[in-house]
Parts: sequence; structure tokens; C-alpha cells
Amino acid sequence: MSVHGAVQRGSSVVVKKVGIRDVAAAAGVSTTTVSHALNGLGSMTAETRQRVRRVSQELDYRPNRMASGLRRERSHTVGFVGDTVATTPFAVEMLRGAQDAAVASAYSMVLASSGADPEVEAREMGLLRSFPVDGLIVGRMFHQYIDLDVSALGMPTVVVNARARDDDLPALVPDEPQIGKDATRELLDAGHRAVAHLTITTPGCARDWRMAAYRDTVAGMAREQIVYAREATTESAREAALPLLRAADRPTAVFCFNDQMAMGVYQAAHRLGLRIPEDLSVIGVDDLQIVAAALDPALTTVALPHYEMGRRAIHMVLALIEGNGSTGATTMMECPVVRRGSIATAPY
Repeated sequence: MSVHGAVQRGSSVVVKKVGIRDVAAAAGVSTTTVSHALNGLGSMTAETRQRVRRVSQELDYRPNRMASGLRRERSHTVGFVGDTVATTPFAVEMLRGAQDAAVASAYSMVLASSGADPEVEAREMGLLRSFPVDGLIVGRMFHQYIDLDVSALGMPTVVVNARARDDDLPALVPDEPQIGKDATRELLDAGHRAVAHLTITTPGCARDWRMAAYRDTVAGMAREQIVYAREATTESAREAALPLLRAADRPTAVFCFNDQMAMGVYQAAHRLGLRIPEDLSVIGVDDLQIVAAALDPALTTVALPHYEMGRRAIHMVLALIEGNGSTGATTMMECPVVRRGSIATAPY
């Protein structure tokens, strides 16, 4: 319970509940500003919004918008909690898809970012439970398993680019096995029989399923060669690709875990005097425009459907709010191949 002190009355103590006026006074703003700051509305500086949120947390303010014993009316608002909200191109696309779908459905959306900190995420979810939100979307930057206490959420919830470890929440994820199969098949169809897969050392949904699909697809068709980089970065990929491409039996094609790693392969090939795609074909995953379209030649890649995942998440959570949605189904999203100029017929 939110308390702001206690008043002694005879032999009993009456606990005083914190109200919006208490938060406004402590933060030095109006009650309207408090309401707008906590609901992601209005025009104010980031510093003011953060100050109000901090004060409300310090005072353990929990607005009660439910009349005692009565069902709260719908607010037509959905909460979105992400680990990297609006800090990456992928997150922006996911949010844009969700926002467009929310607006089209006459809903508003309140955003919160955890910065990948579980304690911050739990606090943000607690605040959203107190706000007038009808449902919640939990998003992740990278496809992963997450642990969420379903009973504690207390509202219709959809997970995006992740899945609950117990598969007890509806989720939207990229079709990772199909990504691995389609990327590898693009290279095999161009005649390549020495196809390497450059991936990362850290296990995870995306890495494991793409790698398994690569292995299944090259089996009996091409030589399998898996190379690991320390991180999913251009620098780490370049370091891993240099010895790979120096070898006498080097691959003629490389399937990269993501576009940034593909850029590292480009750099390694350039350093060794190998031409793309004449001497080496390359395919990535993401369709990160600042990389894929900017490389020369432009990178063929498998696009991750961040915008569509955000859009579909809104429709799924609204269906749950209406009592029509599935409470534990995982939807695998199609990921199309975007063909550009980095794949050519095998040189030998």
C-alpha cells in the first residue's frame, strides 16, 4: 500500500495513502504534469518526466483507478515495455509497427524502457499495472527466452521477439529455422559447395536454430564449416574471417549470423584481395539498412520482420483484451530474403 506517513488517533494509527497531490508537491510540478508524466502523455522535458517518475517510485505512489468492488472501464491504452526502446533501428521499427496498429485501432500506447535491467523492468511493469492500461507488450532486442511471472502481470500480455521459457504467454518470434534454411539455400542454389557459417559463441534462440538449419541444409550438398566469432560485431567477424579466407581450402560463400558480421567479412575479403561476389559470396540476416544497403556491393540478406511483429503484437493483445486470443501460442513470423548484389555463381 502507498503510504505517506501515519496519523495517531487515540490508540490506533491511521495510515495516510499517498495521493497525486503528494507526488506533485514533492516533484515541484502540477497534478496534471504528474498524470501526464506517469502516463507517457503531454509535452515536457525528459528531466521533468524522469523526476516525476522517480518521486512516484520513492513515495510508492499507486494510483487507484478502480472504484471499490467495481470493474474498471477500459482506457484504450496498451503498455509497451522493452529492453532497448527507441535506442536501435530494430526497436524503432517494432515500436512504429505497434504504434501504427494502436492508432488504427483507436488505442494509445505508453512506452517504458528497462535498459535490459530486470529490476527496472519489474518496477516499470508494476507502475503500468497501476496505470489505466488494458494490456501489455513485452519486447526484446534479440530473440531470446525470458522469465516472466504470468500471475504477477495481472493483465493480457504478449511477448515480442522473445518467448516465455514455459511457453505460457503468446509470443511473436522470427522463424529462425526458416532463416537458416533460406540463407543457406541461396548459396547452394548459386552452385556453392564450400559454404561456411560465421556465427557467435554465445548460445541462444537465433544462433542455435539458424546453425541447426544450416547443418541440415548443407548435409549431403556441401562441405560444412562453422566458424565462431566472439561477438556479433563487425570487428569480431573480421578477426574470425581473416584466417578462414586465408586458408587454401577457403569457402566460396559465407552465411553470416547478421549484417554487421557480414560487413566484417567484406573487410576481411578486401584486405586479402578477394572480390565480392566474384570470388566470395556473402549473405547476412537482419536487413539493417545502414549496413546492408550501404555496402558495395549491396548485401543480400534475410529481413527480420520487426515492424510486422510490432503491428501483430497489438492485434494479439487486443484480441486477448476482448477474450478472443490464445493465451500460450507462439507465432513464427516469415522472414523474406532481400536479394541484392553479394551472391554470384560459384567460381569453381
